Amino acid sequence: MLRKEGMDNEMERGSSNISSSRYDFGAVATRYDRWYETREGRIFDRLEKQAIISLIDAVQPKGTLLEVGCGTGWWSSFFSQLGFSVTGVDFFPEMVAAAQAKHIPAATFEVADAHSLPFADESFAACAAIAALEFMKEAETVLKEMVRCTRRRGGTVYLGLLNASAKANRKRAKTAGTLYEKAHFSTVEEISSILSRFGKVHATVCAFPFSVMLGGAAGRCLDRLGSRLKWKSGAFVAVRIDL
Repeated sequence: MLRKEGMDNEMERGSSNISSSRYDFGAVATRYDRWYETREGRIFDRLEKQAIISLIDAVQPKGTLLEVGCGTGWWSSFFSQLGFSVTGVDFFPEMVAAAQAKHIPAATFEVADAHSLPFADESFAACAAIAALEFMKEAETVLKEMVRCTRRRGGTVYLGLLNASAKANRKRAKTAGTLYEKAHFSTVEEISSILSRFGKVHATVCAFPFSVMLGGAAGRCLDRLGSRLKWKSGAFVAVRIDL
């Protein structure tokens, strides 16, 4: 996921559009949120947000946040509810339109290429990308842009990454015709090694198989235990980088 892939930035959308994404998310914008309505989607969503909150709660105060690859604004709404003033960007106009239609408080959205963000250096107190870097053509370039746009003293970068060690993700990657087939996942060790060049890395794994199977309060308790014990089989890696 976080390794360089060269400059092959061509991806067909219609006849000649150039995309910075490995998958045409614009084509699924109107139905993208439906997964969160399923039992699996609801469980994963709660576990992932529980892990991200555990990292955010350690950092005060909240302020402006740039969300890269914001999609339909699902996570933008979460960050807004936590007290951030959110600017969300996405390469696909269809995704941005879906996010704008939600009228999320303290959140604005615009079309932008994450590989060349249209913001001045140190414009935001924090930056985030949740399940987005896996689909970027040049993930390291995007990370550098996120760091550039984040305040150097006291700034924070939040990431949600799909764990290559998780059985669920390996199965997803092998499913032909899905967005996961185009993604690049990394292990926890690879994630920590690569991100350490940007700042102090705090990573917690979540969404373990038994947690997902149980669901509910029991699943969330088991997930917190697995995170504390540093189990590595969870599908999601929540990361905070202190710049």
